Amino acid sequence: MASTAFQLIYQFGDAFAFLVISAAGLAVIFGMMGIINLAHGEFIMCGAYATVFASRAGLPLPLAIAAGALFAGLVGMAIERLVIRRLYHRPVDSIVATWGISLIATQGVLILLGSTMQGIGTPFGSVSVGSYSYSVYRLVLFAAAIVLLLGLYLLFYRTRFG
Repeated sequence: MASTAFQLIYQFGDAFAFLVISAAGLAVIFGMMGIINLAHGEFIMCGAYATVFASRAGLPLPLAIAAGALFAGLVGMAIERLVIRRLYHRPVDSIVATWGISLIATQGVLILLGSTMQGIGTPFGSVSVGSYSYSVYRLVLFAAAIVLLLGLYLLFYRTRFG
């Protein structure tokens, strides 16, 4: 019973971490720029693929993750400069444009890289609770999501920036 409860908590934490990290960027973009970005998931996809390629090129995982984040940020900056900048204060147009970017990015990756799922090995090993095994990496991801939430709260509610 206890291991089943821990498994449910672990699965909740896993989903929570992914959604918090994903939604934080979306919320900041909407809050600061007023843009509803339907291509946000595709920027995450670009960062994920860049992380996979950097890891396969021999970079340690923390550097590969940083490279993926940098690449996703550069793609986002390019899209903002080329497309979004012309669409501020035009919400319907920005929704349609980001939806189009989403479709182009998704289909472009499908054509260029195929439909096979890409991945990298999970670092840090795992811990066992009862008959279940849990990835330490996902526990670290959960902690990172909590730190991100706390950091964003402090940034937006306790500084002059917010």
